[in-house]
Amino acid sequence: KVPRVNLPYVKLLFRKADAARNVIDIITEIRERFGIEALTRVHSDRGGEFVNNALEDALRARFLWYATTQGHDPSANGIAESFVGIVKRIARSQLSGARLATNWWGVAVLSSAYSYRANEGYEDVVDIPFGSRVYAVLDPAPRDSFAPKARLAKIFGPATHVTSGYWCFMDGRVVAKSNVRVT
Repeated sequence: KVPRVNLPYVKLLFRKADAARNVIDIITEIRERFGIEALTRVHSDRGGEFVNNALEDALRARFLWYATTQGHDPSANGIAESFVGIVKRIARSQLSGARLATNWWGVAVLSSAYSYRANEGYEDVVDIPFGSRVYAVLDPAPRDSFAPKARLAKIFGPATHVTSGYWCFMDGRVVAKSNVRVT
């Protein structure tokens, strides 16, 4: 029997219409990591991004039981609301510690959910803290032998889709990099 455990997973939405796809991505990630029995039920509020045929059909195809709250009652989904608070507190601490403005909240909540899972023993512990300054090695390397081979960047947490990867802010954008060195 799979032990029952609750862990936060976060995806950023560019549009509410992306919610169903992101929920399925999280379900797939959990099941690939912990096995098919690890997730048997999905519970959400009654937001239109969750209550729709596309999501309900996808959940049914994965043999998942789906339930919703009555709506407009955060206490009816206490576990999720509790994790929202936990993730926000960790993100606020990460932003403050890295001296970053609150407009970086998106990468902070991604990192904070991962950090929570790592602290519980369900992810690898990150060896480079959120907000650290690093040098990210350029790939491909410049052809000019006197040009810098790396650029200064700021770490925003692990990029789990890249082996030993991190989300880095460099050259005005957030990119996944695997070859970084702490300054």
